[in-house]
Amino acid sequence: DGPAEEWDFSLEGPGVEQIDETTYVIKIPAESSATVIDTITPLEPPRIRAHTFSGIAIPVGTLAGSYGIGPNVIVGGGYYLTPEISLHGLFGYNLLLGTGGGPNGTLMSGSLVGRYHYGLTNTASVFGGLGVGYYFGDALASPGVGVSGGVGCALRLMRLLELEAGLDYHYLPGSGSQYLHGHAGASLRF
Repeated sequence: DGPAEEWDFSLEGPGVEQIDETTYVIKIPAESSATVIDTITPLEPPRIRAHTFSGIAIPVGTLAGSYGIGPNVIVGGGYYLTPEISLHGLFGYNLLLGTGGGPNGTLMSGSLVGRYHYGLTNTASVFGGLGVGYYFGDALASPGVGVSGGVGCALRLMRLLELEAGLDYHYLPGSGSQYLHGHAGASLRF
């Protein structure tokens, strides 16, 4: 399903000695020949991700009247249906700092987000996503279902490690609450 990110290869035959992952030595006696078999196998990209992100939550609209910018933490996981389309389950915790001497508030969410990824290079991509989730916490007048949309970029450092940064908009139609959150963090791929 889609292009391979990397290749696995090996050499086999008499006199073949593997030095490390990518280096082989073939010992051939003088005035002789050697026959070796090379095997090249495409490696499918890992489909499962485990995420940990942190960043800032920025209240807008009615929330901005009582709360200011505060920190957030997001954990979750994802599964790539294809190299371009993925689904992610995320839990977010936002601490909104009280304004004008008011108390701080918390806003938490559990959400399911679908993303479309566009590869810029073999290791870098941009993405856009839409999601739905359940939002709760003392910063909200009442808990409820909300929607989100966002954009971001990802950079694969190694086969199993990826860095990500993004900005998302969240809206709760029932209460009219809305906020932005910016995040950066890492994903482990397996």
